[in-house]
Amino acid sequence: MATLLVTTLPHEGHLNPTFPIARKLAHAGHEIHYLDHPRIRHRLRTEGFPTVPYRPLSPADTLMFWRIWRLARAHGLEESRQAIMLFTTRLEVLARYIQSVIRQLQPALIINDVFNYGTRLAAELAGIPWVDCWTAGLMHASEDGCTSLHSREDLTQLSDLFDRRMNSVRRALELPAQEPGAFLRPSPWLQLYCTCAELEPPHPDPGPGAVYVGPSFSGRREDSESGFLQDWFQGSQPLIYVSLGTFFNKRADFFHRIVDAFTGIPVQVVVSSPLATSRSFRALPPNIRFFQRVPQTELLRRADLFLSHGGNNSVNESLALGVPLLITPVGGEQEANAVRVEWLGAGLSTELEQADAGTLRRLALQIIDTPRYKENAVRAQTVLKRCDAAAVSASLIQRILETGEPLQRPPGAPLTLYNQLPLPAWATKER
Repeated sequence: MATLLVTTLPHEGHLNPTFPIARKLAHAGHEIHYLDHPRIRHRLRTEGFPTVPYRPLSPADTLMFWRIWRLARAHGLEESRQAIMLFTTRLEVLARYIQSVIRQLQPALIINDVFNYGTRLAAELAGIPWVDCWTAGLMHASEDGCTSLHSREDLTQLSDLFDRRMNSVRRALELPAQEPGAFLRPSPWLQLYCTCAELEPPHPDPGPGAVYVGPSFSGRREDSESGFLQDWFQGSQPLIYVSLGTFFNKRADFFHRIVDAFTGIPVQVVVSSPLATSRSFRALPPNIRFFQRVPQTELLRRADLFLSHGGNNSVNESLALGVPLLITPVGGEQEANAVRVEWLGAGLSTELEQADAGTLRRLALQIIDTPRYKENAVRAQTVLKRCDAAAVSASLIQRILETGEPLQRPPGAPLTLYNQLPLPAWATKER
C-alpha cells in the first residue's frame, strides 16, 4: 500500500471534507499523513491522522498577515482578487518547503486543496501525481451568467492576475510558464468537485480531468456534548439553528440581532459561536441558547431552518438532511451558494450587513411557514442520497495509484459519479 499526503488551507471548511476520503483510503490500507498547521491542529488530533510539521514562520511572513487583513475587509471581485494575492504570497517558500516534505515522506500521491498552490508546484517539481479537491464551491461562470460568483469578464481579470503571479513563481522554481487560464485549470491528474450536477446551475464542462463526486461529509466526527439539549427541545415549536461557520463566527452585532429577532416568539433557537462565553450573551431569553461548538449534523436532523453564512459544507449538509436555509453571506463562495439555494427554491437570502432583526424574523418565519421551501430541500436531499463522495473519490485515487496515469473522462460521459460502484469502465484500470 502507498503513503499519501493531504494538504489543505488551514480552515475547517476546507479541511473537513477531506476526512471521509482519507478514512476510506486508510481503511484500504494506505498510510495517510496531513500537513499540520496551528489553526487546524485540534481537528487533526481529533481525527487521529499522523501529521508533518508546517513550515517555520519568519518575519517576512508579516506580509501574509497583512494580506489576510485586506482579504477580510474586501467584497465581491476585490475579495477574490485579494484571495489570489494572499494565496500566491510567499508561494515559492511554501513550494520549496513542501518539496522538502515530499523528499522526507516519499508520498506516492498528494490530495490537495485546489487553492493550495504551493503543493501543486511542489508535486510538479517532484514529478508525482496530485489530486485537487474543490471543497469551497464553483468559481466557474454559469451558462446563464447570473448564478455565478463572478461574470466571465471578472473571471478573465482574476485569471490574468493569477497567471502573472504564478508564472513569476514558476520562473523562480525553474518550471516552464503555464498557458493562460491556469486559474480554473488545476491538476491534470484528477479534480474532485464536492457537488453534483443536479444541484448546480448549468456550467460549462470543466474538462476531462474533472469529476463531480457529491458533498464529502458522511461519517465526519464531531465534537458533541453528552445528551445535547435533549431535555430542552420542544417538538411543538420550530427549531432554528444559527451558525456563521468556523471563520466568520465572531460577529457580535449579527448575533445580537438574532437575539432581538427571535425573543418572545414561539420558536427555539440554537446559536453556534465562540462568543457563547461572552458576557453580553449570558442573559438570554429561555427560547435561545448559545454554544461554542455544536454537533452540527445531529442538530440539523432536528432543525426546521438553518440560518447560515452559506459556506459550501454548511449548505450541502443542510440540503442533505432536507433542511431549508436562510443565508446571510459574508464572503467567498457564500454569495454564489445563496443564489444557488434560491435557484433550487430551498431557501432565501439577505445581506448580513443590511438585515435588521425584523428582516431576519420575517424571512425565517416565511421559510418555516411556506411548505415549498421544505419540499424543495427534500428534493435536493433525494439527489444527495445517491452520492458517496468518500467511496467514489477513494476509488478514483486508487485507480491513479494502480495505473500511474491521469484520469480522463471521455466526451459525453456524465460529470457526476454517484455511488455507482464498481465505477464505469473509463474510470477503472481495465479500460
